Amino acid sequence: MTVVPGQGYLSSAGGRNTKKDRPDAREVAEFHVNADTDGSPKALHHTLGPGPNQAAVGNHTHDAGASSGLTGYAAANHTHPLTIVWNTLVLSGGWTAYDAGVNWDIPGYSLENQRIFFRGLMKHATVTTVGTFATLPAGSRPNKTQTYNFACSGGMCRVDILNTGVMTISSYISPGTGAFISLSGVNFSIVP
Repeated sequence: MTVVPGQGYLSSAGGRNTKKDRPDAREVAEFHVNADTDGSPKALHHTLGPGPNQAAVGNHTHDAGASSGLTGYAAANHTHPLTIVWNTLVLSGGWTAYDAGVNWDIPGYSLENQRIFFRGLMKHATVTTVGTFATLPAGSRPNKTQTYNFACSGGMCRVDILNTGVMTISSYISPGTGAFISLSGVNFSIVP
């Protein structure tokens, strides 16, 4: 089957498909059955695997071979690593990383697939303090206020993350305190 600009599709037998310029079910099935699989960079279908013309999941490299670049995308000879980039969450209001990050992750956040993920432990010398402890930069903020119960020393605490990026401890659920607060496991979408 061939697409002829302005004329619709031609079947492999050379006949024109006049029904709305679309191929019929038989032609579509024939096209897919006879489609090249993994035979060249221009193949219609690619299976997953290590071969030069197979699709790859996860970490992979474009070797530039005979494949042509896609308009608007990076040239060949580049990689797509699956490493997660953790940004340090800049703490404020007297909050610090629990044990300076020696045995526990330093508070941080990561953007993955339009979601922000958090990790790490933080503490405050005044274990009952409330208020702002960090502000997320633009591009890492929720569209609407998010409220969570974070695990903390002895129990839970309520944390609000505003659409301005301000992260605030609103209250402690007794007997919770700010001797340590875990950010791990909390995540939210940055898209509506």
